[in-house]
Amino acid sequence: MPHRLISPRTASPQELDALVHVLDGADIIVHRLEGTITHWSIGCENMYGWAREEAVGEMVDALLATQYPEPVETIRAHLKSRGFWQGEIIHRHKSGHDIHVATRCVLVNLSDGDPAVIQANSDISALKKAEEAVRSREAHLSSILDTVPDAMVVIDQKGSVLSFSKAAEQLFGMTSDKICGRNVSDLMPSPYRSAHDGYIGRYLETGEKRIIGYGRVVTGQRASHRSRLDTLAPVDVVKTDTLQAQGSSELAQGLSRAAPSVNFPRPSGTDATDSIRPVALRGLSP
Repeated sequence: MPHRLISPRTASPQELDALVHVLDGADIIVHRLEGTITHWSIGCENMYGWAREEAVGEMVDALLATQYPEPVETIRAHLKSRGFWQGEIIHRHKSGHDIHVATRCVLVNLSDGDPAVIQANSDISALKKAEEAVRSREAHLSSILDTVPDAMVVIDQKGSVLSFSKAAEQLFGMTSDKICGRNVSDLMPSPYRSAHDGYIGRYLETGEKRIIGYGRVVTGQRASHRSRLDTLAPVDVVKTDTLQAQGSSELAQGLSRAAPSVNFPRPSGTDATDSIRPVALRGLSP
């Protein structure tokens, strides 16, 4: 739904005092359009470390070292034309660390004719940190999928394919964009295809481990343009909690313990090649 235009309301200093008093526990800043702080809630004291006496009268962007996603002039023009602006900004705590903030600013007209801004802020630093951790894990997984010499397919609880390695593209004869988002059973021939979703659903509902839950070899199906002799391929299935149960922080070692077909031989030499461990996985090499 598109945002409706908000006509600037007129507010007296007493009304602004009452507003901040009622919402004192929230992170509320009231400042003139040019930036001079007139009201500073207790929530802001807790969030930024500046006492009300220290903040009132200061320029908000100077005090908090505000980093905007676009020029300040553009934001002020949006406030004047639309009556509000919202977005994500970065503020600086009194101690010096950055705070990621989701903010919504609403323009009001004071009784003396000057415009002012009521700014409601929310600290989203923890959310940003979590998002960065997810991106880091995804990048790490992507690097593994791009370099592992054998096919790897990552699915979610519903069986939808999330990631499809380069080797899997070669093995099954299809690119990741063709299979990601589809059910992993599309990689299987009948009768395995119709039964696979039942295995996943049964495991999630009862914890009963059939194919899902421990290492098994199932049968996969390559893309239709492959020859008849190349159509079927054995595929090792290993679930995440099975890897975790191996008690190893090293992915290679966990895979070797969980799936006997996975082999990471150690070279017998004592030079630098001793640290290189090629992987072999039955039935998954293109």
